[in-house]
Amino acid sequence: MSVPWIVAFATLAACVVVTALIVLGTLRRISGVLEQAEARLAEMPPTLGPGGLEPGSLLPGFAAQRFAGGFLTDEDLRGSPALLIFVSSSCPACAGLIRDLRRTGAGISIPHYLVTRDKEEVYSLGLETFGNVLMQPEYELSIAFRTSTTPHAFAIDRSGTIVAAETPNRLDQLRELVRPALGRGGDALDEKLRDVLHTYPEVKEHGTRGTDITATVPEAAGLGPDGWDRRRGVAVPGIGWKRSVLYG
Repeated sequence: MSVPWIVAFATLAACVVVTALIVLGTLRRISGVLEQAEARLAEMPPTLGPGGLEPGSLLPGFAAQRFAGGFLTDEDLRGSPALLIFVSSSCPACAGLIRDLRRTGAGISIPHYLVTRDKEEVYSLGLETFGNVLMQPEYELSIAFRTSTTPHAFAIDRSGTIVAAETPNRLDQLRELVRPALGRGGDALDEKLRDVLHTYPEVKEHGTRGTDITATVPEAAGLGPDGWDRRRGVAVPGIGWKRSVLYG
């Protein structure tokens, strides 16, 4: 074999070795990314889905940590409209929403809560100066609202009913959720009241409208504050909530 052929063969062999090393390095990097993604997916509860609770669903029970300290529960949200907004540091649209929300007078006229994973994510998103930031280290709220989507916003009326949901990419989409949260509270409460009066007409004698139903119903119909009918041995639909006031 002549010298030029030997040189060409050696050069080709060196190129093959270098290419193999590059491919192996790339595969290692990809493998690390895939392992991280797999670990992240393994952490996510299997019950979550992209859709979340549908409008018309009752507010689920939960207790979420406040970044500022203490807890926020579903009971704290009953009685006034609110928005619950799920955000994530891995979500580009979330960064835009948060940037817009930082502006003075963002146009959200009702209490709104940003839901993140933990303190690390709070700082990553720059939310440490926000007043209403909730944390869910074990995905408690995501499980309760059946969502793994971000951003994902839920509008809640004063009766504790989810009246609208959106995956907002812009601030104006978030603002559009305010109207249903403000407008449906009275209607939803009237509907619950009608259901109770239909099942228990004796409640009507006690002037339930404008009073605390958990105080009136036990007196009129022998029900416990949890909505349990001790006489019939069944739970009464629509009144099994605590401290729910029927606004007149």
